[in-house]
Amino acid sequence: MFGLHREKIINKVLESKVDCFLAVKYADNFYLTGFEIEGFWTIITGKDVTVLAPMLLCRQIMELTANCSIGAVCGSDS
Repeated sequence: MFGLHREKIINKVLESKVDCFLAVKYADNFYLTGFEIEGFWTIITGKDVTVLAPMLLCRQIMELTANCSIGAVCGSDS
């Protein structure tokens, strides 16, 4: 699902003339990405999508985005 929505999301940010869109709620992230996991943020700019997640989720998110173009997956132990 994420791959299908990626371009639409980026185009919407460009059309809205905002710097970025930050999704922090589970419902918003699920709608935008299709990921059925909690505990991460999604930042969408006019150029790419970046996922911020704790180290615990990084492997799972990398697997979910394996066939997609994604800016980065950043993590921390805290």
